[in-house]
Amino acid sequence: MTEGTGHRASIATALTLSLVLRLQEARKIRKMAPVFDNKEILVVFVLGGPGAGKGTQCAMLVAEYGFAHLSAGDLLRIEQQREGSEYAPIIQEHIKEGKIVPMEIVLKLMQESMKRSIENGHTKFLIDGFPREMEQAVKFDAESQPSDLRVGFCIVFDVPGGKTSSKADRRGKTSGREDDNEESIKKRFQTFVQTSMPVIDHYSSKGKVVQVDSSGTVDQIYSDIKMALDSQLATRTSSHTAPATPAAILSAVVEEAVPDTRSLKPILPGETPKPRNLY
Repeated sequence: MTEGTGHRASIATALTLSLVLRLQEARKIRKMAPVFDNKEILVVFVLGGPGAGKGTQCAMLVAEYGFAHLSAGDLLRIEQQREGSEYAPIIQEHIKEGKIVPMEIVLKLMQESMKRSIENGHTKFLIDGFPREMEQAVKFDAESQPSDLRVGFCIVFDVPGGKTSSKADRRGKTSGREDDNEESIKKRFQTFVQTSMPVIDHYSSKGKVVQVDSSGTVDQIYSDIKMALDSQLATRTSSHTAPATPAAILSAVVEEAVPDTRSLKPILPGETPKPRNLY
């Protein structure tokens, strides 16, 4: 490491500590107020190593199911490029080194984006690249309660053999992204394995993991995800449906048997009544 590189790293570390402390203090001031109060929100996490095809599959799921799609990586890259962002130097340094950006920054960007989407009427979220470590998962759950936000399940893109996929190798040569060079991709994959597996194990123990073989074609992968997703959503819907009470059943029977006369119009003088099938 050169003297200049070491100096920049020291500055980035100092900035990171300063911002993290300020964000932590802000949480104390607002007494950890729930972020998503009084909203029934479904969250589906999407996890997988670099180049697993998460973005492509998420776009297809959004088109068919109407999810609001949030990408932790995209949020960080946008913030990194935003003029005047105090987080930009920290994000840039961590992404370049293949390290996880401090939880406080990721969580703040994620929550702000979710709140904007909720204000626009979205209640189903597909969040990819998050949570990357157990601390993020625990903090996200803690700050989302006691709202009606529920982590439905976690889609995990698995690459057989435990190696970076050929998709990642190809993307490293063609994407043009600074963090898509071969060395960075390998670092990011190693970081994913080391930090995200505890998160996957955590949700797996709750029966909330859908594992997908990401080595197939785009259509094959989507077919597998869709089948698992439909099954999970059906299970969730049935578990949230209250059993019908005798009064509710009787009300439904009466409503079906008795014709609704509100739409009937009076017969005016000179008009010929038309036969009407009321039942």
